[in-house]
Amino acid sequence: YMLSVSRGLSFSGDDVSRTTAFADYRKYLPLFYRNYLAFRAIGSVSTGEDRRFFFLGGPLTMRGYDYLQFQGPRMMLFNLEYRYPLIDALVFGWPAQWALTNVGGTLFLDSGAVWGEGRYVEPLPSGIEPTTINDIDFYSDFGIGLYMRLGWLIMNFQFGWPTDFNRTGGSVFHFYLGPQF
Repeated sequence: YMLSVSRGLSFSGDDVSRTTAFADYRKYLPLFYRNYLAFRAIGSVSTGEDRRFFFLGGPLTMRGYDYLQFQGPRMMLFNLEYRYPLIDALVFGWPAQWALTNVGGTLFLDSGAVWGEGRYVEPLPSGIEPTTINDIDFYSDFGIGLYMRLGWLIMNFQFGWPTDFNRTGGSVFHFYLGPQF
């Protein structure tokens, strides 16, 4: 887990004045040989004259939505992911020897919310409505993914679908380089 609290003090009218708190909890459960259930919960809040805004949407947060689709000074995010191996190594011999290694798949479910003064949500897919809990609108998605290594690079390919658990929107594709949570 990680907890962080920071305070920016303004000594003149040009300085940043805010307090920001951030919490990140992750849990990885081995199910059976090289199959894992990964869980992540993130919460953050920023207050003050120059409060920070947090963003959701895209390949690292809400994978069924466009990049930065949600923004606000308070944020909560939950990710649940099943990870499984597919291919250990796929070695090619032309034009030189190179390989794709650690090819695996994921099934995921994400749910998150942003709220507070200045909250902004890009237009949602037709028919998708948030789930409201304690006056906070939560948005959800589900999907599949494929990850692999090419040398030192970790490539991730993800297809996510926004949902309100009654209706499902069209698929959103994300590609990014880097590790999973």
